[in-house]
Amino acid sequence: MVFKLTQCGRFVFRRFNSRVLYVPSSGLRTEVIASSFAARPSVEGLFRSLSLSNSYATTAAKPKTKAKKTVKKKASKKPTPPPKRGRPGKSDKEKKAEKKEKEAKAQAKEDLKNLKEAALTPPKRLPTSKISIFSAGKGPLVESVKAFKEISAFQAEELEQTAEKNAETNRHNLEQWIESHTPLEIRNANAARRKLRRILPKKSRTYGAIKDDRQVKAPRNAYLLYSLDKHNSGEFNHLPAKERIAETARSWKNASESEKERYKALQEEDRTRYINEYKSTYGEEPKMLESSDAEDF
Repeated sequence: MVFKLTQCGRFVFRRFNSRVLYVPSSGLRTEVIASSFAARPSVEGLFRSLSLSNSYATTAAKPKTKAKKTVKKKASKKPTPPPKRGRPGKSDKEKKAEKKEKEAKAQAKEDLKNLKEAALTPPKRLPTSKISIFSAGKGPLVESVKAFKEISAFQAEELEQTAEKNAETNRHNLEQWIESHTPLEIRNANAARRKLRRILPKKSRTYGAIKDDRQVKAPRNAYLLYSLDKHNSGEFNHLPAKERIAETARSWKNASESEKERYKALQEEDRTRYINEYKSTYGEEPKMLESSDAEDF
């Protein structure tokens, strides 16, 4: 655009300059110059028209740009994974069985915990053997055994005295511990210990019976009283244990009715004794005793 305007301007001025230079008279020169100055506004109009036409041409040449519409892309859905192959889902029957099994295990665990609490825990025992006293806190057992074999007679005597003192201390502590519990608590503890020996056979020694002289002795039936009399008489002592039991049972079957009635009367006396002692010792009524007929033996 600027280049075209400069070319037009040069062309116009050349025309005016040429007209002035080639006029011979000074008056005409002045007139021409004056006329050229008078004609200058038309030149300016020419420049103005040229600039407007060019500007219009440039503006008209530009194409109109349409506003682009932004289209939101739809979120692509993730493809659903294929179903897993393998074992089908558990049925309602299987689920119920599993639930029942879990409940049974939880109940067994709770029962075991309650049994251990009811079994009571006696005081810890002191060592009562010479080797255990000597090796206490002395490192590996093998080395302690080797050292124990080389002790002097004086050391062995001291260990023997310590073992006796520990045994006496254990008896005293156990008696005090038993007396600190009621006879009913000891009875329930022994019942719990019997169950624990069945459930945990590997720990049967841990849950041995607690010996308490206050416990009421169970009633004896007629046949048991008869067997005790035969054992105390020594009639079958020359026989082995199994044969002794078999011979006692055979003798009971061959006994007269009067002899059996005598032992049945002793059975009733022992039953009465048990009921009275049970009430006075445990403070409650005993469970119903099953009638033990001597004829069953």
